[in-house]
Amino acid sequence: MDKKKISITIITVFVLLFISGTVFYFINKKETSQAVGGGVSSSPFGEALSSVIKDTFGLDTQKKDTETATTTLTTDITKNNPYSLKKIVSKYTTGAGFALVLEGVTKEELALVTTYATTSTSTTKKVRIDSYATTTKTTFATTTRIRYVETESGHIYEYSPASSTKTKLTNTLLPGSKEAYFIAGGSSVLLRYLGNDGYTIETFLGKIPTTSFTDTLSGTYLSPNILSVSVSPDTNDFFYLAKTRTGVIGNIYQSKTRTEKRVFSSEFSEWLPNFSTNGIFLTTKASSFVEGYTYFQPLSGTVFSRITGNKNGLTSLSSPDGSKLLYGIGPSLYILDVKTGSSLFVQGVRGLPEKCVWNTKSTGIYCSFIVSGNTTNLPDEWYKGKVSFEDQLGYIDPLTGSVDMFKTMRALSGDSSLSLDATNIQISQDESLLLFINKKDGSLWYFDIKAEEKIKSEEGHIDL
Repeated sequence: MDKKKISITIITVFVLLFISGTVFYFINKKETSQAVGGGVSSSPFGEALSSVIKDTFGLDTQKKDTETATTTLTTDITKNNPYSLKKIVSKYTTGAGFALVLEGVTKEELALVTTYATTSTSTTKKVRIDSYATTTKTTFATTTRIRYVETESGHIYEYSPASSTKTKLTNTLLPGSKEAYFIAGGSSVLLRYLGNDGYTIETFLGKIPTTSFTDTLSGTYLSPNILSVSVSPDTNDFFYLAKTRTGVIGNIYQSKTRTEKRVFSSEFSEWLPNFSTNGIFLTTKASSFVEGYTYFQPLSGTVFSRITGNKNGLTSLSSPDGSKLLYGIGPSLYILDVKTGSSLFVQGVRGLPEKCVWNTKSTGIYCSFIVSGNTTNLPDEWYKGKVSFEDQLGYIDPLTGSVDMFKTMRALSGDSSLSLDATNIQISQDESLLLFINKKDGSLWYFDIKAEEKIKSEEGHIDL
C-alpha cells in the first residue's frame, strides 16, 4: 500500500470514528476509573482540547506540597496467605510496576579465633587455644519489589512479595492521577492526570527517592497534552505521541541520557502505540463498528508499513522482540507472525490483548481470559465500563496457539466469592510474578507463578 492509499485509509477511519462518537473515547485502555472522592469517570484522556503542545518536553521543575514523614506498614492482606493469588491493596490504584532493589541480608556466623598462651609449668612453651566468636556478615543481592501509585493521594508505595510488607516511598501529593508508568527499572515514574481546567492532560516525570532521608517526588512537568505513552520492554525508555498543528509526532525519550528522538509523525492522531525492541507498533483506536489497522514504524529508517487491518474492533499487543503480534477481533484472539504475515487462531478462549502480557523472551503469553460476561460489541462496551467480566488466568503457546489454564481465580486466592476483571497485566523480569489491576474496583493483585507451580506439583498436578 503506497503512502497516498495509507493516508486515505486512516483519514477514512478517523471520519468514521468521529461519526460513531468513539474517536474521543478510546485513548486510554483503563477507561473506567474511580474518581477521587467517589464516583466513576470514563475516558479521562480524550483528544486534546487545549492549545497545540510544543514539539519537545517542557523544563518546568515544580514540586507539589508534601505531607509527613515516610512510614513502613505491614500488609495484613497477604500475611501468612498460602495461596498464589494475592491482593496487595484494596484502594484504587492508578498504575503499578516492578522494581529490582539491591537488598542487604545480614547473617550471624561463628568465626574461629586462635590464640597462644604460656602454661603455668612452662614460661617458654606456648599452647594453642581455639575458640569461636559470633560475627555478622552482610551480603547484597537484587530482589523484586512491586511499586504502585495510590489514586486518591498520588503517593507511591513499594510492596515486598517475600515479606508481605509495604513501604510508603513518597508523600508528594498528586491526587487524581489517571495513568502511571514506572520506567528505568522502577526508579522513575510517569504520572498523567487532567489539569485544573478539566481538559489539559498533564504529564509529570518524577524521580523516586532512593534513601529514607527524603520522601519528596521531585521531577519535571512535561509539555501538556501528550496523548499516549508506551514503555520499552527494558523500561529504560518510553515512546509518546503528542499533538501538533498538523497531526501528531512520536518521540522516544531515553531516561539514561534524558534526551529524545523523533521517530514518527502523522496527520492522523488516533493511535495506540506499543513499544518493541526494534520499533513501534501503532494501532488505530478500536471500535467494533469500524475497521482497524496496525502499522509498524522501525526505530531507524522511514518505512512505515501496514502489518494487518480491515478488522473491526482490532486491538493488539506486540511481543517484546517485535516478531509476533497478539491481536483481537472482538473477544477472539489471533497470533500474527510479523515476518511471514501468517495468523494463528487461539482456540477455545475469549479475551482481549489488553488483558494479556508477553513473557520477557517473547516465547509465551499470559492472559486473563474471559469466562463470564457479555462479549458483544467489544472492545467498546468494556472500554466504556458498560460490561465487566469474570476472568481466569492462562498461558498461550504462540507457536501452536494452544492454551493451558490455571485454576479459577477463586481457587488461586482461596476466596470463594472473588470475581476479577484484570487489566494492565505486567510480568516481572524473572517471569515469576504477574501483576494486574482489577478493573471492577481498582484493587491491585499479584500472581506468584513459581509458587503455583510448586503447589500444583505438591498436589500431584502436571506443571504448565
